[in-house]
Amino acid sequence: LLGQIQPLHELVVGCVDMTLFQYQPQKRGCYLSSVAISPQFRRLGLASNLLAFGEICAHELGGIHSLFLHVDDADDVSAGLYGKARFTAAHLGMVELNDIDR
Repeated sequence: LLGQIQPLHELVVGCVDMTLFQYQPQKRGCYLSSVAISPQFRRLGLASNLLAFGEICAHELGGIHSLFLHVDDADDVSAGLYGKARFTAAHLGMVELNDIDR
């Protein structure tokens, strides 16, 4: 999948930044350090698509057990987005999507 992505347009409307890490001897995860959408393209489902794409990429890498990201508790819009994407509260403002390799 990763090598098959072809840009449709020259305009960048969103991005997701992922970092692989080891958090237990036999568990690897991906930390999503940013999910961003240009203001004029928000509320169109693009952020949900980026989260789903991040999950697909992590699954294809293999051995990735969880996705993690931080969210501000006061940011109801982002919290709602991550809740719809099946992320659950972990700790210290971090939310987690478990068992992505199934």
